[in-house]
Amino acid sequence: MTTFELDKWTIRQLIQYIERTRLDIRPPYQRQRRWSNAMRYALIDSVLKGYPMGVLLLDVIATDEHGNPRRLHNYATVDGQQRTATLVEYVTGSSDWTTGTPPRGVEYTPYGELEQAQQDMVDDYKVPVALLTGYSEESIREIFRRVQYEKL
Repeated sequence: MTTFELDKWTIRQLIQYIERTRLDIRPPYQRQRRWSNAMRYALIDSVLKGYPMGVLLLDVIATDEHGNPRRLHNYATVDGQQRTATLVEYVTGSSDWTTGTPPRGVEYTPYGELEQAQQDMVDDYKVPVALLTGYSEESIREIFRRVQYEKL
């Protein structure tokens, strides 16, 4: 049976899942990174202002490559790779754009220069997540295509 469940994960949870290899943000069907730095800064500005962002679509992978049940689910990004990567890069400072000069007129502070209360607010920001369970690989790829090409 296929289903999806709506949830909210904090940015801290997203990063922990990626670090523990429980969340794959670059499954084989994903495209290359396409966001401009201006789009990255805009997402971070939205988080810092407490604005909502679009839902991440995650495929719930309940079995390993041999069909054996996993004790802990793993997830693969169906939609939201750019947003997830941007959030991780911002908090970890793992990309050049995080320490670069933002476009004219954009207010930006690197995560490491935020006050502790602001860092906590970023870490605890709730990202909307749709967990897709029981979908075939073919269905997941079709969902990806529809979302990417606005067929929904």
